[in-house]
Amino acid sequence: MVAEWVMVIGDAANLADPINGGGIHNAMESGHLASEVALEAIAGGDFSRDFLGRYATRWNGRREMDWRTGELMLSIAKNPNLREIYLLLIQTIARAIGDNPDFEEFCGGIFSGTLLARKCLCPRTLLGVTPLDPGTWISTLLAPHRYATSPLFSHCVSAACVLLKMTGRVLKAPLTNLEWGTEILAKALGLLECYAKGRHGLPAQSPADCGQPGGRHRIVEPRRF
Repeated sequence: MVAEWVMVIGDAANLADPINGGGIHNAMESGHLASEVALEAIAGGDFSRDFLGRYATRWNGRREMDWRTGELMLSIAKNPNLREIYLLLIQTIARAIGDNPDFEEFCGGIFSGTLLARKCLCPRTLLGVTPLDPGTWISTLLAPHRYATSPLFSHCVSAACVLLKMTGRVLKAPLTNLEWGTEILAKALGLLECYAKGRHGLPAQSPADCGQPGGRHRIVEPRRF
């Protein structure tokens, strides 16, 4: 992100959102941070890589956890051998948000980039927006297909077929799936390291980032620049 006399921002620094590919908000925020460091460099007459490295340090302190969370989610979702599970998950979420405005707002915020990706890992936020009634998820999973006469039987048969297909694909390409698992593990460890080092960024500055006790949660918040 930095070199002597150089600071790179936005898409040029590969700061696009890993989940949705959007880059405008990250470009604006990285530009703001870079401008602060640029003013400091001008005032101090120091344009060395070490001095300009303050920009990368500040960016990582504010956004590294979100970026690593998005990268982990992207890596999990890119294994084609598990595409039926991903499709089932998307369908289940789409059905569940119908009668749950908080859950709808949360999912929309994550996929649109208006909600910090790290909130996917915040238990307090998840408990505040996710439908907790088991009946909601059971009815969602067993929602009848257009031509199904017996939803439960249809879903059982479908699940068995999906499991057989995925097992066959995994066995045909064990090395590919091993590489995928290794990548997931490496990114998960990187995320844990980020958390352990305290590079949490915005949550430490606002108690609303993990939801507020009592009342209806307001999930989508304006980004801070």
